[in-house]
Amino acid sequence: GPGRGGLMRASVGEGWHGVDAVAGTAERWRWMDQAATLFIDNPDGPARPVRCTLEARGLGDRELAFVREDGEPAGPSVRLGEERTRVSFGPFVVPPGRSQWVLRSAQPAQRAGSDDPRRVAVCVYNLTIEAGGN
Repeated sequence: GPGRGGLMRASVGEGWHGVDAVAGTAERWRWMDQAATLFIDNPDGPARPVRCTLEARGLGDRELAFVREDGEPAGPSVRLGEERTRVSFGPFVVPPGRSQWVLRSAQPAQRAGSDDPRRVAVCVYNLTIEAGGN
């Protein structure tokens, strides 16, 4: 039934850099630009509440929001610094089928480093979308 929990499939769209890893470990992360698109699949319908959980750290101090495609926030934004922090957005309701969402930093992306020309804002680890939303 609609109260059933469980992970839902999320895939990345524009605004994400490639997966980075520490050799020999299971650690994986992706840097995002100022705004990064996420697609959430809810193939069986109906609309259902979900929560988005992730760990993140900012390039400098950042404010991170999770918004619908139309710009409507899916809850309050969170503050990030250089420390890796666990954050949660929701519960918010995903419609049936595939929907588009955006993780957005209030502050613009910056060059990642003197020898790394990528423009980055927030480093994201272990992002999950969980149905049930409690």
